[in-house]
Amino acid sequence: PDEVSWIDLSFNRIVKIDESLLNNKNIHSLYLHANNISSFSDIDKLSKLKSLHSLTLHGNPVENISGYRLYVIAKIPQLRNLDFSLITKRDRESAKCLAVDKGKRRRVIEVKDK
Repeated sequence: PDEVSWIDLSFNRIVKIDESLLNNKNIHSLYLHANNISSFSDIDKLSKLKSLHSLTLHGNPVENISGYRLYVIAKIPQLRNLDFSLITKRDRESAKCLAVDKGKRRRVIEVKDK
């Protein structure tokens, strides 16, 4: 797993992110678009991949949750690209303090500058 730098799991009907994926610590690019990921808790798991710079999640139900893009940026601050789109300085500023609907509760995420 140490040699793996990118993984393409798009179009695989994935519903949840398996913990075994997190064993690939050197992943730079992870393509998960067009699956069935629907929960922010799966995004939270990806925050353990400290080398991750490019991620795709578009085409998953999770992208329809209010605040999706900023939530991902807040949880995985080292990302440079999300859904084949460059993460801008403005995106990062907006993600620093963010309120996201999560069911009937609201959750606040604060991200510290590096």
